[in-house]
Amino acid sequence: MTADTFLGLIGSDSSLSIQGLTEDKRIVVLHELTGAHYAIDPAALRDVDAGELHDVLTGKREPEVLIGITRIVGYYSQTRNWNASKLGELKARRRGRYEV
Repeated sequence: MTADTFLGLIGSDSSLSIQGLTEDKRIVVLHELTGAHYAIDPAALRDVDAGELHDVLTGKREPEVLIGITRIVGYYSQTRNWNASKLGELKARRRGRYEV
């Protein structure tokens, strides 16, 4: 996929927006309906199908070349190595259920 195709993909879906760059120059994309953030390596875009990327960004399939990140405590953090309990907490936050 080219950079123009990627920008067109993000621009064509009102639930997706580019939030900026991480320290290692990955593009941060927000899915506004779920609150999920993804850090995308620009070099990996050339090997990704636009339809598959859209499905990952909108939660229709699990990411493979993407890294899930979140900004719960004021900074972006990768969710790749989180344990099941921490991932459950993140999912509850997305639903707005803050049970103890």
